[in-house]
Amino acid sequence: MKMKRPDTLPEWFDLEKYRGCAGFGPVEWWACLEKRQGAWQVVPHLVTEEPSSTLTALAHTRARPLADASRTREIIDRLATRRPVRSATWVELGRAARIDRLADSEQAHAWRALGADIQPTDEATPAIGALMIPGWLDHEADAAVAIVDLSAPYSVVMSAFQVWLKQARAAAQAARNRPKTDKWAEYGLLPYLDLQIWCLETDANIPEPMMAKAIHPPCEKEACIRCSGTDWIGDTLAPLARSLMADLSPLRALAAENIEEWAKAQRSALLQGNFQP
Repeated sequence: MKMKRPDTLPEWFDLEKYRGCAGFGPVEWWACLEKRQGAWQVVPHLVTEEPSSTLTALAHTRARPLADASRTREIIDRLATRRPVRSATWVELGRAARIDRLADSEQAHAWRALGADIQPTDEATPAIGALMIPGWLDHEADAAVAIVDLSAPYSVVMSAFQVWLKQARAAAQAARNRPKTDKWAEYGLLPYLDLQIWCLETDANIPEPMMAKAIHPPCEKEACIRCSGTDWIGDTLAPLARSLMADLSPLRALAAENIEEWAKAQRSALLQGNFQP
């Protein structure tokens, strides 16, 4: 099915529902995009096999496309342990040890070298004595283990860390630049993704002129690039959407870095009666 007319857009689509994302920061963008990343990846494979559960989940997102950004407690819980630099915990060590042992990994010998069985205890307990274990602690993201000589002068430690970090990130092929979220609302990123997920679900194909009109109606800005053509979709928006759906880890790291400040702002808004669910 190839869609040619604006009136053939899905009934659930309403651009007004997305207006609130203009004020989003990294935390809110991550919360909303993670849900869409899951749909982007599984919809082509699950819609025919499990239509009820898949369509139910999509219906909730389409009814309230920005709802994930208001789930404060869930966001804090999920990002608190994803900060870019943090002390490893016994829980993380125990999880990694079990995975390596069950997989009969070559890395398993490193755990045996400790001479003790690592068991999960308190989530917040720093595993200070275990940081010398070589390898990877986190099997969901590249979280390299570093040894820090705390007796060395601060300037020496920082200089050495920069060298180590450059090597570790090069080996992991890590992203060099911080995600720039300030233009994503103006681009129409969320409505674009929701319509593209719908296309994956229904085998539809929305032409760029129709897509442009749907996610960015004519505005009053002078010399607005998005009002004067559709090249920005193929040149900017589509590549951005594909890259985010392929890998959200840079955005997740930025969101985790900002989670404490974001949580304080949420609590302050709640106390002042300005919280918007």
